[in-house]
Amino acid sequence: MIFFVIFQHYNSYGYIKIMCSGYIRSKTTRGVMAQEKLYIVIIGDIIRSRLQQERAALQKRFQTALGYSALKFADKVISPPTLTIGDEFQVVLPVDGPVFDLLAQFEFSMNYIPFRYGFGLGAIATQINRKAAIGMDGPAFYNAREALESARKNGFIYHFKGAGAPYTQSINLLLHWVSLRRASWKLLKKQSYYLYHHRGMKQKDIARRLEVSQPAVSKIIRDPAFGLAHETAKHVEFLWKGASS
Repeated sequence: MIFFVIFQHYNSYGYIKIMCSGYIRSKTTRGVMAQEKLYIVIIGDIIRSRLQQERAALQKRFQTALGYSALKFADKVISPPTLTIGDEFQVVLPVDGPVFDLLAQFEFSMNYIPFRYGFGLGAIATQINRKAAIGMDGPAFYNAREALESARKNGFIYHFKGAGAPYTQSINLLLHWVSLRRASWKLLKKQSYYLYHHRGMKQKDIARRLEVSQPAVSKIIRDPAFGLAHETAKHVEFLWKGASS
């Protein structure tokens, strides 16, 4: 239900304030503030999907990658990665969820077909759907949608929105830096990044897996941006976890 007015109801225990967003933003009882539960919603879509060749094969790979991510992270997500409309997917995670672990695994499965992502921090106003990330509504979804549109408009891979969330500007500066760095990476570097940082594989095992020389992998790993991108992603997760507390 959407409200278009703001009003306050006072009683002997405190007050309940209803905001125009249509859900209870805050509730005070004898001076104790109750905080609503927040989530991270990710909406991802394929960049320039109409230019991709072999659309049927792409859709099959897309569905397979989402299914594998749903199984691998079943105990880490609120609602599993779900194909929605066209070339988009949605997933709902707790604020301390493994956002970049999930995306790294998904992108590896997609062989790095380019995606962009909108991250939304907020509440969910409807009942949680544990089986699929569809049929839900609320600020977390609105923020993710707006973040995705901002990423599309400005040419970034990632963008974040959390209405009123502290650190939003800092989070987006970090995300945009990672976006620009990753845009210049070749396939081998992206694959090595996932296997090294998210799978914990050693250089020799990465070289064997990717059928390249170990010195080639070593050169990639020695690049300062290779490690800094990973640390930046971890710090972003730390910041939006703090923004929700």
